[in-house]
Amino acid sequence: MKVPALLLPWWNKLTATTSSHQLRLSHNNIFLWPSRYGVSWLVMAAILFLFGVNYQHNLVIGFSFFLVSLFVTNLIYSYRNLAGLRLSAQPPSYAFAGDEVHFYIKLESRRPRYGLTLAIQQQQRCPITDIEAGHTIIELSQSTHRRGLLTPNPVIIESRFPLGLCRARAKFSSKMSQIIWAKPDAHLPQTLANPLTSVEQQDLTFTELRSYQRGQSKSRIAWKQVAQQKGWYSKHFDMEGSSDITLVLEQMPATSYEQRIAQLSGLIEWHSRASHSFSVQAGATQISANSGEAHRIHCQNLLAALPKTAEDA
Repeated sequence: MKVPALLLPWWNKLTATTSSHQLRLSHNNIFLWPSRYGVSWLVMAAILFLFGVNYQHNLVIGFSFFLVSLFVTNLIYSYRNLAGLRLSAQPPSYAFAGDEVHFYIKLESRRPRYGLTLAIQQQQRCPITDIEAGHTIIELSQSTHRRGLLTPNPVIIESRFPLGLCRARAKFSSKMSQIIWAKPDAHLPQTLANPLTSVEQQDLTFTELRSYQRGQSKSRIAWKQVAQQKGWYSKHFDMEGSSDITLVLEQMPATSYEQRIAQLSGLIEWHSRASHSFSVQAGATQISANSGEAHRIHCQNLLAALPKTAEDA
């Protein structure tokens, strides 16, 4: 709904909510107003009332009262459809700049709810959904444009149940936020590609089996264990006669600061998929050599948190 500029300060104050990880909907945070269909309904009831009074037609007057009472009943049921519902923020997904990041809202209710729509403010709404008693996880997405910390807009939950005559709406200003990773360079230059190839050509010594992580190279899967139904594992190796790989931001060949970050992000993804042990250095910050999904997340978080310009680094 578009609010006139004159009423915008009052509206923002009216709909303001404190940030928290969870919110219970009540009369303090649920707002009701007629929908366009509801306004037309009231106008029609007013016209019928004036017509009945003018022509002293009691049946028409009674019908106009019936329409108004139906609207008031719809108002009450719209409020009850949201009242008592508990919303809580769940851990969001990781995402690269330019992709969509997914936030998750947990809805808890002691009874069924109908015709709910949720959306992050100024983002696409999720489809209308009915929920049963218990808890339900709703996935909301928001587009991203640059790396760094992203704090989404408030979540809007709305219902027009049962007849669509009025809208019941609440705003959930959660404390959820997520670090958006730098978008990896999909086309690493030849000066970076050659060393990667030479790494694969070195003598490798098998060291251990670890739980398989999604995204790792299929060539590292321990197919024997899979065939024996022992679970999914990946094989890990040490490179003989070589030390751990060190990835240094300042040594990336790109000319621009952000492009060097993108190249380093691409190398982190490549070595993580290959299950290599590597360290990362960006300015005065260094992450010691390791491998695995937790190490990948740690390294990507470091790149995402770097200053926006090289002068600030």
